[in-house]
Amino acid sequence: MSEENDRYPDWLRKQRGFRYRGHDQIPSGSGPWMNRTRITRRYADALVAAGQPVTIDVVREMLRYLDRGYSLKPDQIGFALRSRYADDTITKYTNATAVVIDGERHRGIRAAAEALGVSPQTIINRIESADLKWERWRREN
Repeated sequence: MSEENDRYPDWLRKQRGFRYRGHDQIPSGSGPWMNRTRITRRYADALVAAGQPVTIDVVREMLRYLDRGYSLKPDQIGFALRSRYADDTITKYTNATAVVIDGERHRGIRAAAEALGVSPQTIINRIESADLKWERWRREN
């Protein structure tokens, strides 16, 4: 088995190459044909269970691997994952830099802004400020 195939779970490898019009020709024991949204969500859940980050690029690679001609546009992938973003199963802003505010760690500037009820720019301004009042506000390295 190739190294590429080893990255993906069995259920996903069975879906590879199946076309909608040929779903009645899927070999028995392969499981039901799944659409892009269902596959994307299930793959995201598998990544979370394995402790791996769910990013647009990782999902895009998986969709390429499926070889079904799916669109790889970020807005469509994000649309498929919207329920996972809503219930905080996965984080929407995966490239965020963690910040520490008065000893409390936040996953990013947006998360800190939401928690404190201020704008993200306010968080940035306070982190970069030389004022001693904001000395406990910093980016985590």
